[in-house]
Amino acid sequence: MNNQDYWARRKAREMYTELQKAEETADELKKVYMVASNEIKQRQAEILRRFMLKHHLTEAQARRLLRTIKNKNDINALIQALKNDPQNADLAAELESQAYAARINSLTQTQIAVDNVAATIFAAALPKTRQILSQVAQSMYYHEVFELQKRSGYAYAVSPLDPKRIAKVLNTRWSGQNFSRRLWGNTERLAGAVKEQILLEILTGKTQHFMSQAIDSSFSVGYNETRRLIRTESNYVTNQMSLEAYKDTGADKYIYVAILDLKTSLVCRGLDKKVFKVSEAQAGKNLPPMHPWCRSTTIAWMPRELLAKMKQRAWNPAKGEAVMIPATMTYEQWYNIYVKGAQNGKGQGS
Repeated sequence: MNNQDYWARRKAREMYTELQKAEETADELKKVYMVASNEIKQRQAEILRRFMLKHHLTEAQARRLLRTIKNKNDINALIQALKNDPQNADLAAELESQAYAARINSLTQTQIAVDNVAATIFAAALPKTRQILSQVAQSMYYHEVFELQKRSGYAYAVSPLDPKRIAKVLNTRWSGQNFSRRLWGNTERLAGAVKEQILLEILTGKTQHFMSQAIDSSFSVGYNETRRLIRTESNYVTNQMSLEAYKDTGADKYIYVAILDLKTSLVCRGLDKKVFKVSEAQAGKNLPPMHPWCRSTTIAWMPRELLAKMKQRAWNPAKGEAVMIPATMTYEQWYNIYVKGAQNGKGQGS
């Protein structure tokens, strides 16, 4: 294994660790989706039960009436059309009855409940997602600087990472929208899908068991979309913070590193080991993520000129020599000396 392959594999392991943090957050949110799904199913079942009891209808009778609706967007037009046909006069009157009005009101209330549940999911998911992305961003930046110093063999103090730099990355609309807007889009689609399932119950008279499965399926799809979003955003953030570390270290080029296995996409295979300028990095073009669920990463290209710059930054005037980083030094040891130590004025190097 050559030197570049060694560091590429180290970076791949680091990327895996950061993406696992994202998976843990997604697992926490899965519970939120399950609770929300149960709430909607219970509410829907209760509305149908109350409707049947109030109007002394069997389930078959209630569903037969509800199946007469053919156009969810134009009920009034349907009623008018029925009135125009004498054979349907009784049915038109039934649709205009107080019993049916009550059912429409119940449907409206259920749709409002779905919107409220979607808002609850978003309210729970947004801070958790922002928190994990911020943690991943900070972790990757310092780990990247550590890896760069260890590759060069020279150690120097690192200034604290400005939170504004993290905020800028999180708020970037790298794929048209920032992560919070995409997260809200996911919950909106979920609400729409659940409303559609409830409407299908009205239009087709599906059984409660079928409806329960359909609602569960909608929430499962919503959760998977959120999980995909968190994973993909985590990959974006980690690679952006690697770029920030490259800039701060003086690296002007990077090497694309694909995780080569049976899951690797053709686009990432085609980019593997290619060298690009840091100044021309663009997510989705020559920088991960190239697609949803992307696991690819990068490592800095380190020519002799960069090593010379790092050696100069690691110079210790008191000793008249460059500060070397021991091969056995762990990330935690390095962080305590060169990051925390720098903040306390005890860091080594220049």
